[in-house]
Amino acid sequence: MSGKKRFSFLARGLDEGEKILSSAGGLMILILTLLVPVDVLMRYGLNHPIAGLYELSELLLVGMVYLSITYVQAQKGHVAIDILYSKIPFRPRRVLAVFNSFLGIGITAVMTWRTAHLAWQAWLTQDYTSGLVPWPLWPAKAVISLGCGLLCLRLVRDLWTDDEAAQNSRSR
Repeated sequence: MSGKKRFSFLARGLDEGEKILSSAGGLMILILTLLVPVDVLMRYGLNHPIAGLYELSELLLVGMVYLSITYVQAQKGHVAIDILYSKIPFRPRRVLAVFNSFLGIGITAVMTWRTAHLAWQAWLTQDYTSGLVPWPLWPAKAVISLGCGLLCLRLVRDLWTDDEAAQNSRSR
């Protein structure tokens, strides 16, 4: 398999993975949306709250963010302040974009490595939340690592495709 075909295959896999994980994040939103009103009703209406829901909601929030972060990047949906950026000439803007991409790749690579280590430590030590229901912490930490790792791959892909697009526009 040639390099371009292999990259295209990996890119399609990344796209599909982003959609699946983003759907999982959306499912977590749905679960939380359904559970919180039930808990409010149980807490204030029947004086019997759902045990452990507060801790579970914290863990679900982590999943919602980190399972969807790479899909949002793929859709260029992150907040960008481009008041000055749009006024910069093409070449310096391109250099700034490449610098930002490398900075993002570096930060997300370090976050992936560190959170994977923390997830592994939480697994080994059987780290749990403190509360009525002790939820294990390693899945949430592993989700952070997974989300950051996929975001790192997305940033590499964006850098690659943006570079190809810039070269193609220059050659025309």
